[in-house]
Amino acid sequence: MTDFKLTPAAAPPRVGRGRPAVYLQMVVDFVAMDEKSVRVDSSRKPDTIYNGLAGVVRKHSEFKGVKVTRRGDEVYMVRDK
Repeated sequence: MTDFKLTPAAAPPRVGRGRPAVYLQMVVDFVAMDEKSVRVDSSRKPDTIYNGLAGVVRKHSEFKGVKVTRRGDEVYMVRDK
């Protein structure tokens, strides 16, 4: 029989896949601005930025008037109103 030991411990928080708080903060900052449209500049890939922002806008009803669009390799947030 193999010897083993089980030690009680809390699992550390998950690291990796996405940073929803970053995308949420981007949308909150845009809503606070007095601009109709902004280009999002980030070191992340355009697909990643687009998917993250679109997910936040889709999940939070308070951002109903914000649209996320992509033109080529650039991602924009546009106020719908």
